Amino acid sequence: MSNHSNFIVVGGGTAGLLLASRLANSRSKPTVLVIEAGKGRSELSYRIPSSRFSLAFTNPEIDHGYNTVPQTELGGRELQYVRGKGLGGSTLNNFMLYLSGSKEDYNHWADLAGDDTWNWEESHRRLKELENFHFNVPAELQHLFNPSSRDHGSSGPIDVSVPTVWEKGSQKIVEDVAKYGVPINLDINSGNPMGIGMVPSFAASGLRTTSASANLRDKPDNLLIWTEATVGKIIFVNAHAVGVETIDGRKAFATQEIILTAGAFNTPKLLMLSGIGPKDHLHKFNIPIVKHLPGVGQSLKDHPAIFLTALMSGKLFNRTAFESSPSLTTAAKAQWEQDQTGELTHQFSSLLVMFNKLPNIYNTPEFHALEEHEKEYLKRDTVPHYEAVFMGPKIPPNAEVPEGKEYLSLVMFGMNPQGSGTVTLFSADPEDAAIIDPKTLSHAFDKRVLVDAVIDAIEIFKGTDIYKEGSEGWLNGPESLERAVVEKLVEEQALLVWHANGTVKMGKKDDENRGACVDGSGRVFGVKGLRVADMSLSHVTINGHTAAAAYLIGATIAEKVIQEYGL
Repeated sequence: MSNHSNFIVVGGGTAGLLLASRLANSRSKPTVLVIEAGKGRSELSYRIPSSRFSLAFTNPEIDHGYNTVPQTELGGRELQYVRGKGLGGSTLNNFMLYLSGSKEDYNHWADLAGDDTWNWEESHRRLKELENFHFNVPAELQHLFNPSSRDHGSSGPIDVSVPTVWEKGSQKIVEDVAKYGVPINLDINSGNPMGIGMVPSFAASGLRTTSASANLRDKPDNLLIWTEATVGKIIFVNAHAVGVETIDGRKAFATQEIILTAGAFNTPKLLMLSGIGPKDHLHKFNIPIVKHLPGVGQSLKDHPAIFLTALMSGKLFNRTAFESSPSLTTAAKAQWEQDQTGELTHQFSSLLVMFNKLPNIYNTPEFHALEEHEKEYLKRDTVPHYEAVFMGPKIPPNAEVPEGKEYLSLVMFGMNPQGSGTVTLFSADPEDAAIIDPKTLSHAFDKRVLVDAVIDAIEIFKGTDIYKEGSEGWLNGPESLERAVVEKLVEEQALLVWHANGTVKMGKKDDENRGACVDGSGRVFGVKGLRVADMSLSHVTINGHTAAAAYLIGATIAEKVIQEYGL
């Protein structure tokens, strides 16, 4: 196996495999080497759609197994932080939601980066090129979900679909919330996410879509892959990245570039281990400085969230009835194994999302304390303040649902986090995990948003017919909506939803001393031959879920590299 390639891609995850495939399939056919810490993971058992919520918690072999440090605002709790390990990265074990955010996220991104290639018009074009969107909505449901073919693609590598059979109760939730006054959004991914609607999933034909299944279908011979290979160091010659070394001693060299797609934790870790980062931090570990770049490992952001579960009448839903029946689950598994159809493609398929503004947030001291450009952004029509998801997983998963009863989960996410955390080295040993400190809810605005989101979403829920007809209390929820009660609940139960970003953030060259690490093309400031193309460069935490954004980053950087090198 040759250890020389035109390009080396470090990390075979969401963005990495798409980027590598695009480069390898470009007209000039350069050699591309992908180096992935995990295994190939091609087993079909990882791609059962109904396992979307359980894979992250029941399959440690596809998880890096990270935890945060104790979080001060969460009562000193450490938070589990699942990161996919294997070809496909976190598309192996994420919740499969396709939510690309608001068009204003991308316009804001372009403004901050000083690079119009990231604006909504350009990003929307790339998203459509990526999609194989399955427009299979039954006629009787098109008043609830009906995306336009103008806004979506049908020939890209990434399969996206909505269920052809909606779960019991899901249609009623949308219609009831609409009666309350929240508009029905026929296409959450149109650039305007506001309102309530059905969430498309990364799935089709009864199978989860992963970055590996999407981008390695017809792998060309010039695309090489090393698995079970962890890169511990970037090799530099006079501030020019020329190769990498794995922790087991193998070396690989690139004639053109090394592109880091190891994720928001491991990309900054690898940079710091290789001498790029805050010099004072690197000096602690006697790491020679290649480039003092103070923003590396800083500006970590994520969406804070809280998962609540209502106890409901058994006549409205049927998840528990299915899960608790050995005969039903056994038959469903046999059918899925035979032809990837049946209940394992329908159960847990109907997630409903509501993006809302908080009615009184603009009058709060927490909002008034923000910088002017951030206040202006938050006032834009298509920028929500929170997200609520109905019909997610039962939390806690071992909560007992009485016989004959059902549950309905309600998850609130705080959008547009203002606080930020850090990713720092534990040691100079590449086998040691980085120290992850997201400083969750340390910013007053973020705490205000999440508390207000819980109150607002539950008030909407309580106003629906489905609540009035079927609510039987909470399996996990607030005793009342008094602010002090909700604040205590948030402290005890809030967590992060694994949307880490910003740790090698994009910006303008003159923003280097204000935390920017890469330019609008992902090129690392101050060195040659090194680029970043994953969520670590995202300086806007999109109003959606990050799988779509990660794919977009891979596609955008690939387009730039192909153009720069005339590939």
